[in-house]
Amino acid sequence: MLRAKPVCLFVECVPRSMAALNVLAELDATGLRHGQHALQLTFRQATRGDVLVAAVEELDPTVLHYSGHGDVQGRAELTELGGTLFFENSNHEPVPITAELLDKLLGPRGRHIFLVVLNACNSETFARALLALRSSIKFVVGTSAKITDDEAAAFSRHFYQSLDKGWTVQQAFDTAKAFARVDAQDQAQSFVLQERKPREAESFRLVSRRSGWPLRATGTL
Repeated sequence: MLRAKPVCLFVECVPRSMAALNVLAELDATGLRHGQHALQLTFRQATRGDVLVAAVEELDPTVLHYSGHGDVQGRAELTELGGTLFFENSNHEPVPITAELLDKLLGPRGRHIFLVVLNACNSETFARALLALRSSIKFVVGTSAKITDDEAAAFSRHFYQSLDKGWTVQQAFDTAKAFARVDAQDQAQSFVLQERKPREAESFRLVSRRSGWPLRATGTL
């Protein structure tokens, strides 16, 4: 069975008391939000875990893109737990969420998520933990340090444009990382791609290069 299009769920998750991020500008910079494209990019504002879970259940995405805040702060207890991302509770207070807790929140939902992008500071350890917990995920992009808004936007723009053209995950990642370095006028070396099987990113495409049409829902080539 073929899915109509691979869905990329862009999630803005910024608690009110934390620094604001212009995630819509990051999404619009891809040029893929409107018009006919092989990838379907969909935006949701999901500061609470239940809103994120509802969006995943509704859209059944192939790619989950988190834009928000992450942290380990050099604290051993957070590093051992895989770091944290931040959501907010019903009182609009920031709540740190570990990869283990996010995995439990999602439960059986999101079984077609092959790729996760954590466009947040210090998200590498979270990415590694999430990859270990959810067997359906093939690739996770995280960061090993703080990133600027310019870096985040530049990376997203070139990463998703490349995927939409039918490039492999590895090609898209390498290109996006290079452009982030140029566009942000920074080293931009903090983006890290982790994969379940060594070198699978070198051949895996979300979109057929030849036809520009989506691949099978199973993700097999």
